[in-house]
Amino acid sequence: MEPHEWHRDLLKRMKIAVNGYRPHVIDEALFMLLDDFRAFRHKFRHSYSFELDWEKERLIALKFEPAVRMLKDQVHQFLSKLETIDAEL
Repeated sequence: MEPHEWHRDLLKRMKIAVNGYRPHVIDEALFMLLDDFRAFRHKFRHSYSFELDWEKERLIALKFEPAVRMLKDQVHQFLSKLETIDAEL
């Protein structure tokens, strides 16, 4: 794994359920949103401001609040499923 790819690799792992061990943490839709934010962060850190596509960045910013709500919901669902798995053991 490339050092600069670990964020994306972590997101990929979070969308995978491991049968008998743990459910997925996030779904594909949230993965896509979070990956957009990750890509923006990468570009922002490695670009000068005049190279940014401000319209695209505005569209990404508009997705932030819905993504936070989705993340909270999906993490709560994940924790609930873990509690269920723990109770079954």
